[in-house]
Amino acid sequence: LVQQNIVWALGLIKNKSAVGPLLKRLETADSDLKREIILALRMIEDKQAVPALNEILLNDENPFTRYDAARALGTIASTDSIFTLIKALKNDKNWMVKGACAVALAGTDDKRAINELEELLNDDAGYEASWARDRAAQSLSGMGGEGLVALVSSLGRAGGRRACWTLVEMGEPVIPHLLTTLRSTSRNARRRAAMVLGWIGSKKAVKPLSWT
Repeated sequence: LVQQNIVWALGLIKNKSAVGPLLKRLETADSDLKREIILALRMIEDKQAVPALNEILLNDENPFTRYDAARALGTIASTDSIFTLIKALKNDKNWMVKGACAVALAGTDDKRAINELEELLNDDAGYEASWARDRAAQSLSGMGGEGLVALVSSLGRAGGRRACWTLVEMGEPVIPHLLTTLRSTSRNARRRAAMVLGWIGSKKAVKPLSWT
């Protein structure tokens, strides 16, 4: 308990000189102390911690520890972690971990992540996957034009409802894509595109909606 409090204090101080000792202690820490160390590394935000966090995310047996590692990698935001996050997003069996990876990939604008996030968004895996699929939709919304295309293409699929509300939040930039979707062969895609246009409330949609 004393060691956990020391680790917590080092995280709050946020001095990068603590990263080396924290990484060394990480090698022999039990699960509780390991989670505290990962939290401290997340607060310090030093890229020196990325290789150790990558290893934990891919290989640690405890899903809560993997979840913490993914969140820490997202905060540190190093390009050296993107491949690891994508791999864990695809292969980890725990939906909580998948969701944390999706959050960590948010805003990276790294095109390598888009296909995996779109796949997660449209994975019809039941209630336990809901949080992770919501996070995938939010992450795609921060990935520029290709992320937007992935969301729009999901309107007629399993992730359509989640894509809808994400597109509503994005607002005006999505309108041209939605107007095109009004001519989709998918009834669900057309229905949801119309709904999103209504919630955005842009006058640009009046004539296309009337015509449709």
